[in-house]
Amino acid sequence: MKPKVLRSTLLQRGIPVPHVFSLRDTSLPGFGNASFLSGERAEVLQFRKNILRESGLSIDRLTLAFQEHGAQVLRVETEQAGRGSMNHDECLGPADGLMTASPGVAVGVLVADCCCLLMADLNGSAVGAIHAGWRGTQSGIAMNAVRSFQAEFGVPAPSVRAWISPSISAEKISGGRGSLEFDQGPMGRGRLSAQRPLAD
Repeated sequence: MKPKVLRSTLLQRGIPVPHVFSLRDTSLPGFGNASFLSGERAEVLQFRKNILRESGLSIDRLTLAFQEHGAQVLRVETEQAGRGSMNHDECLGPADGLMTASPGVAVGVLVADCCCLLMADLNGSAVGAIHAGWRGTQSGIAMNAVRSFQAEFGVPAPSVRAWISPSISAEKISGGRGSLEFDQGPMGRGRLSAQRPLAD
């Protein structure tokens, strides 16, 4: 059975970079969970491979970070490709955003109820995957990513495009006893978003 995925029209037609955003799927083992922290290793690996294959991406090139709901964005080089894809202990970071201009390197983030921003420059030669929860958003991770595109790749802010994934809605958040309670709804835990730049 094919996994459920979303794709950005902007990133498919306007800037045709390979990308994928997975959805929770109750028909799959582990419900389509992509996180080692909340799923069985074998199921997570198989799901990651299937999701990435859907967009022509390879698990051995997928690079992930140890996410901490912050505003740190890291640049990924060719020699770092694959870090965190097969083993959580090998993740880069800590960081909540990864970007690369290295052909063949895929960057990704895991989200449950947070937003993912998939970013690319106008010609698809630089890409980024950003985990933007409320803490990271409040800390300015989106602007950090745009500034990083300019500082690292020379891409001016008007030339950066971003696709914002679905996330939890205000109707699904309720406060109580000093904490927030979340209804995960159809999106679920451990969704994977990944993309790689176009080859030269």
